Amino acid sequence: MARTAQAPDRLADLPEICSVADILAVFPVSRATLYRMAEQGQLPSFRVGRRVLISRDHLIDWMDRELAGHIGPNH
Repeated sequence: MARTAQAPDRLADLPEICSVADILAVFPVSRATLYRMAEQGQLPSFRVGRRVLISRDHLIDWMDRELAGHIGPNH
């Protein structure tokens, strides 16, 4: 029986260029939500053909900015 790779459980474990499936293994959101966020420019992504790809480093930077905006400077 072939061994399958374990799903990443942390951002650092994600590949440098992530597919939607890679992101879904880490974040509890729906596939539709990720595609919608990418389409609306809310998530840093790019397309190669029909595939939506996301740079791990850009994703981490985006998350840091999002969290900073929600937490505020006093926390």
